[in-house]
Amino acid sequence: MMKCRGQRNPWMGVFLIALGLAGWSAAAATNAPMIAAIRCAAVPPVIDGKLGDPAWNSADILTGFIVPVALDIARDPSEARIVFDEKRLYVGLKAYESSVNLMRDKGSTAFGSDNFELMLQPDPDNGTYYHIAVSALGNVYTAKERSPAWKPAMEVKTSIDKECWSAELSIPFADLGMTAPPAGAGHAIRLNVCRTDFANPGMDSKAAYFTPFSSFAILTDLNFHHPETWAEGIMTRGTEAPRMIANRSPAVNLLANPEFDLAVSNNPVAWSYESGSGDV
Repeated sequence: MMKCRGQRNPWMGVFLIALGLAGWSAAAATNAPMIAAIRCAAVPPVIDGKLGDPAWNSADILTGFIVPVALDIARDPSEARIVFDEKRLYVGLKAYESSVNLMRDKGSTAFGSDNFELMLQPDPDNGTYYHIAVSALGNVYTAKERSPAWKPAMEVKTSIDKECWSAELSIPFADLGMTAPPAGAGHAIRLNVCRTDFANPGMDSKAAYFTPFSSFAILTDLNFHHPETWAEGIMTRGTEAPRMIANRSPAVNLLANPEFDLAVSNNPVAWSYESGSGDV
């Protein structure tokens, strides 16, 4: 018997099956993207890389990351949370990892090891966007569009344990050219969160070029710099209950490595074999 073993957090498998078979809102039923609520935190999180502060409990959870181009569910889940206060935007990122021992440690750049990339467009009508990358080791890259001359007064911390790594970012609104929305008003932004997972086994297989990458927004091209393909978020001071949010499309395969084209020692990545009475 073959079983998919790609999901590490216990609710993720049930969540993805329910999302795929039944949908969970009118937006999901029509395949329209759900819009993330970015809520105001009464007390901002302490930036220690661990996502343990109460502020994160009010945040929508952005999850269900998809492999670009292949449009398969990523082997290991990722999560992103975003909140704000009067002066800063706070981002919490978590990467579940079933092969922590394979995580890459190369050099001192954000792109030399496992990393997240945050793409932000504070005003979709303006066109300017910002690119922030942070590695599991805490290395950081920042750019205004593609210019690395942009150096925000940002605070970043990361943490690694046996099943995941996480990061917390605090970004001044002044460096993003924006302000917090006033009471009773919402502010729309564009955003995406992308992950590079060098610890993914099967990197030498024929599909390896796309395998390390996953994205919250559904990308049909391996290019993170097209804001029109990103997700939408609404900054709000509302106090609605937080939600789990995943973009959905009929093209997305809800199984990891569905074609078995990623393999190590002739065993398909993200799947395991179990013998039993049901075997033929």
